[in-house]
Amino acid sequence: MGIYKNDDFDVEKQSWYHGFRPRRDVEPLLPEPGDFLVRATDARTNNVELVLSVKSNDKGIINLTIVFSDGKWHLGILKKAKIVRFDTIPQLIEYYRGHRISSHLILKRPVARPDWLIKHEKVTYNPEKDKLGTGNFCDVYKGTYARDHNESITVAVKICHQGQAGKVAGGATRSS
Repeated sequence: MGIYKNDDFDVEKQSWYHGFRPRRDVEPLLPEPGDFLVRATDARTNNVELVLSVKSNDKGIINLTIVFSDGKWHLGILKKAKIVRFDTIPQLIEYYRGHRISSHLILKRPVARPDWLIKHEKVTYNPEKDKLGTGNFCDVYKGTYARDHNESITVAVKICHQGQAGKVAGGATRSS
């Protein structure tokens, strides 16, 4: 298994983890067979799911749910006989970079999260004090984006009403 730093086990610290991104946004990012990334989604259920999106040799983009059960992570679609379980998602990804998922699917090239894709935990707002306005689908708040190196920027934070079209993936951290 090798020697790991603490960050090696944190999925959000991995370059191939994109956070909340819809399927339609990642398809153009995976042009070659074996290109992959991991993303979060709540499109199928009201719960957050992690999805491994990978370009196959012959079937386009394949989206595989990453499941946590019995204290371990595994790919959700594999037959019970083929399920391999891991303590962390980075271990799962590393394993499948060297082992085929199926005859037409192997992880070759991780696609890094772009710099402009802001991590949700870096944005804070106060829903009681910072509301700027409201519309039919969303509320807008004044927030703060904590950039690297102790720099912060004032930003607008759009939070969609529960159950509205587009379901903007949950986002910023509320501050008290």
